[in-house]
Amino acid sequence: MSTPAIIPLPVAIDTASGALPITAHTALRADQASASAARLLAGWLPPVDGQPRPVSSLRSSAPAGSITLTTDAARADLRDEGYALSVTP
Repeated sequence: MSTPAIIPLPVAIDTASGALPITAHTALRADQASASAARLLAGWLPPVDGQPRPVSSLRSSAPAGSITLTTDAARADLRDEGYALSVTP
Protein backbone atom coordinates (compact mmCIF):
# COMPACT_ATOMS: atom_id res chain seq x y z
CA MET A 1 0.00 0.00 0.00
CA SER A 2 1.32 3.45 -0.89
CA THR A 3 1.28 6.28 1.62
CA PRO A 4 -2.10 8.02 1.48
CA ALA A 5 -2.32 11.75 0.78
CA ILE A 6 -3.82 12.55 4.18
CA ILE A 7 -2.42 15.27 6.46
CA PRO A 8 -1.76 14.57 9.22
CA LEU A 9 -1.14 10.89 8.57
CA PRO A 10 -3.36 8.71 10.75
CA VAL A 11 -1.93 6.45 13.44
CA ALA A 12 -3.59 3.43 11.82
CA ILE A 13 -5.29 2.62 8.51
CA ASP A 14 -7.64 -0.28 7.89
CA THR A 15 -8.35 -0.72 4.19
CA ALA A 16 -11.11 -2.57 2.39
CA SER A 17 -12.20 -2.95 -1.20
CA GLY A 18 -14.49 -0.46 -2.88
CA ALA A 19 -14.48 3.13 -4.00
CA LEU A 20 -16.30 6.39 -3.35
CA PRO A 21 -16.65 8.10 -6.72
CA ILE A 22 -17.26 11.86 -6.62
CA THR A 23 -20.04 12.69 -9.08
CA ALA A 24 -22.52 15.50 -9.64
CA HIS A 25 -24.83 13.60 -7.27
CA THR A 26 -22.33 13.44 -4.39
CA ALA A 27 -23.90 15.44 -1.56
CA LEU A 28 -21.93 17.33 1.11
CA ARG A 29 -23.39 17.46 4.62
CA ALA A 30 -21.95 19.03 7.77
CA ASP A 31 -22.79 19.94 11.32
CA GLN A 32 -22.51 23.60 12.32
CA ALA A 33 -18.97 23.20 13.69
CA SER A 34 -17.77 21.62 10.42
CA ALA A 35 -19.64 23.85 7.96
CA SER A 36 -16.62 26.02 7.08
CA ALA A 37 -14.48 22.93 6.39
CA ALA A 38 -17.29 21.50 4.25
CA ARG A 39 -17.49 24.75 2.24
CA LEU A 40 -13.72 24.60 1.73
CA LEU A 41 -14.03 21.00 0.50
CA ALA A 42 -16.91 22.05 -1.77
CA GLY A 43 -14.57 24.55 -3.42
CA TRP A 44 -12.04 21.81 -4.19
CA LEU A 45 -14.59 19.40 -5.67
CA PRO A 46 -15.85 19.74 -9.24
CA PRO A 47 -18.75 22.22 -9.44
CA VAL A 48 -22.30 21.08 -10.12
CA ASP A 49 -23.90 22.83 -13.11
CA GLY A 50 -21.19 25.50 -12.94
CA GLN A 51 -22.00 26.34 -9.30
CA PRO A 52 -20.07 25.46 -6.14
CA ARG A 53 -21.34 22.23 -4.63
CA PRO A 54 -23.94 23.02 -1.93
CA VAL A 55 -23.45 21.98 1.70
CA SER A 56 -26.53 20.86 3.61
CA SER A 57 -27.07 20.38 7.33
CA LEU A 58 -27.21 17.05 9.10
CA ARG A 59 -30.97 17.53 9.46
CA SER A 60 -31.29 16.46 5.84
CA SER A 61 -31.20 12.77 5.00
CA ALA A 62 -27.91 11.36 3.74
CA PRO A 63 -28.22 10.07 0.19
CA ALA A 64 -26.04 7.13 -0.81
CA GLY A 65 -22.51 8.24 -1.65
CA SER A 66 -22.70 11.45 0.38
CA ILE A 67 -19.80 13.02 2.27
CA THR A 68 -20.52 14.00 5.87
CA LEU A 69 -18.21 16.17 7.98
CA THR A 70 -18.93 16.33 11.67
CA THR A 71 -17.27 16.90 15.00
CA ASP A 72 -17.99 14.27 17.60
CA ALA A 73 -17.42 15.62 21.08
CA ALA A 74 -18.23 12.18 22.49
CA ARG A 75 -14.98 10.77 21.05
CA ALA A 76 -12.68 11.57 23.98
CA ASP A 77 -10.29 8.89 22.69
CA LEU A 78 -9.34 11.15 19.79
CA ARG A 79 -7.68 13.79 21.98
CA ASP A 80 -6.93 17.32 20.76
CA GLU A 81 -6.50 17.58 16.98
CA GLY A 82 -7.50 13.90 16.61
CA TYR A 83 -9.77 12.68 13.86
CA ALA A 84 -11.46 9.57 12.55
CA LEU A 85 -12.03 9.11 8.82
CA SER A 86 -14.56 6.53 7.74
CA VAL A 87 -15.29 5.85 4.07
CA THR A 88 -18.13 3.47 3.31
CA PRO A 89 -19.39 2.86 -0.23
